[in-house]
Amino acid sequence: MATPVDLRCPRCGMRLTAFTPYPQVTSYTRCPHCASVLPFVAPREPAPLFSWEVYSGLYPPTPLPHAPSPWRRPAIVALLLAVTLLLGTLGGVFAWLGSDALRPGTLRVGGTIAPSGAPGAWVSIQGENGFVVNLTVPAGAFTISGVPYGGVLIRAGAMNYSILEMQLFFSPVYSSVTGNPNQLQLSLSPANGSSVNIIDTTAFPDLEAFVAGLWSGTGLLWISALVTGLGVLGARRDRIPLVVVGGASAMAAPFALPLLGIDVINEALTAVALAAFAVGLAVLLLVLPEFARAQRPVEPI
Repeated sequence: MATPVDLRCPRCGMRLTAFTPYPQVTSYTRCPHCASVLPFVAPREPAPLFSWEVYSGLYPPTPLPHAPSPWRRPAIVALLLAVTLLLGTLGGVFAWLGSDALRPGTLRVGGTIAPSGAPGAWVSIQGENGFVVNLTVPAGAFTISGVPYGGVLIRAGAMNYSILEMQLFFSPVYSSVTGNPNQLQLSLSPANGSSVNIIDTTAFPDLEAFVAGLWSGTGLLWISALVTGLGVLGARRDRIPLVVVGGASAMAAPFALPLLGIDVINEALTAVALAAFAVGLAVLLLVLPEFARAQRPVEPI
């Protein structure tokens, strides 16, 4: 008949009950929380005397370890579940933005060339799908309609002035120009006409690169959401390595946005992504002490 013995793990402080069919000899069990091997014997009458009982003044009492807080696991599960939903939703938003950016459409691009009335002033606009328009601008103002969405290269110049090149990007969901694209200010610098002044306002040369960046961000965010979801399962089943990986994935996910250059598209979405970093850091701070205890070497049975 197996004898039940109430134990307390000296490493993590968890209380457990072990059973031994041999009450007169030392038996072994494993702590279900930290995986430590625990030797134990069944209580006997009379109880055996140990050296620390006989010479109590020579052996200071060993403090009992603190048991894991009862709210630690529910807190970790809640944080990982929240960041999983956050990353999944954020990936869905970027997927929708990428699809909406493919919506066909055109816009009007215009503005003024300074100094006004420069002799021989001209402007050229190159857009997606071979769109090209060349104009002379004697009055310094220009307007071009029907410019397709995507990358737009504007070149302007005049006699005795340098050539100005400005790379812009327009789409239904993001524009590299703040304000009205019909009110651009092109300032020419005096030169011999052979020098070129390049202004690049966007990391997306064309619509294809923009959509590829959005959908790549979607994939990375959904992969991070999947990994943090595995962390939720690990927290529920007390699999500490999975929890660590899930927290690290939540911390790494926001860095995918600046890596792909899509952090400039919407500041609110970038701020939401940074919240995932904070949640992942909180998860790691909660679980790493216990992870370190679980990695200590354990004597074989």
